[in-house]
Amino acid sequence: MSLTNASRSYPLRAPIAGTGDQCLTYYYHMTNNTISKAITVVKVETNGDNEQLDRVTQSPINGWTARSISYVAKTSNYQVWMFDR
Repeated sequence: MSLTNASRSYPLRAPIAGTGDQCLTYYYHMTNNTISKAITVVKVETNGDNEQLDRVTQSPINGWTARSISYVAKTSNYQVWMFDR
């Protein structure tokens, strides 16, 4: 996953302490139009490993949508970023 292939990037919180099973709930707003959009959520571990946690390319509604994802953090003090394009 290239971290530079996005229009904008947003750190969700830096750094995040804790390891093991984690859960992230976030909200996004995407309109129901034909413009190609994508939101990608990436975890960046302190050892340099990047993992794509989620990717949204369409929305069931024209409004705010909640999304929850589970993942495993290998190292403490990792970062989670959102990218849009």
